[in-house]
Amino acid sequence: MERRLFTFGVPCTMGCKYCFASSKGFLKPAGFELDSTSRPCVVYPLCDSDIIHSYNDLFSVFEKIYENVGPYIVSLSTKGDVSIEMIERLLSIRDKLLLMGGLLKVSVSISSRSLVGVLEPKATSYEKRIESLMRLSEREIPTSLVIKPIIPFVSSEEYVSILEDVVNITKYVLIGDLYVFPGELFYESYIKNKYHLQKKKVKWVIGNPEWFYVESVEQKKVIKLFAKENGLMLFESDFDFLQYLYCNMLAGEGDGL
Repeated sequence: MERRLFTFGVPCTMGCKYCFASSKGFLKPAGFELDSTSRPCVVYPLCDSDIIHSYNDLFSVFEKIYENVGPYIVSLSTKGDVSIEMIERLLSIRDKLLLMGGLLKVSVSISSRSLVGVLEPKATSYEKRIESLMRLSEREIPTSLVIKPIIPFVSSEEYVSILEDVVNITKYVLIGDLYVFPGELFYESYIKNKYHLQKKKVKWVIGNPEWFYVESVEQKKVIKLFAKENGLMLFESDFDFLQYLYCNMLAGEGDGL
């Protein structure tokens, strides 16, 4: 599968303190172009907030997709309140993409429940995000819980409580490590001299940069154990999750919920 990242260049309104997209080392895509393709192509926005604060621009992207031929797989993730009106528009998009041989996935991102106001000061509340996840699931729009990044100073018990809230809503969970950037405010305030840093190449970013990251080993272990004991499917890559959904769709097995 090919991947296409896009952004509208609109400043994010959610103020997530750990956001990699606001770091100086992140090269944003210059534009968004599509052409006809016979191979599955994954299309996704740069930021969790693009689905909310660039609402109309987002749907103009879908109009570009409809003009082309090919199985486009659109991956959205949000920390916002997915309204009933938006659900109806997303249903229309889902149906059009299915006719083209593609699919739509809309995930809800939650990195904590107790620190939303601190780490994501202008994002939607924890409770509203759970409601959004429920609406998406009830209307059969493929969805998942996204715990990306796992925050090292959020306890394992808190992550278990989040999983307990969604275990009857979705069976899919995505997890990921915390990217950090020495010298920038979040790193200096929350990470420096407190957590072990590792480094890896980020292949989906322009230029394939090497970024520092913090792996929350204990929290990840507990999340994986809960998932195994409660029948949840865990993915450490959105791309792997989309491949799973797409293969299931082709086999006629996926319910996407």
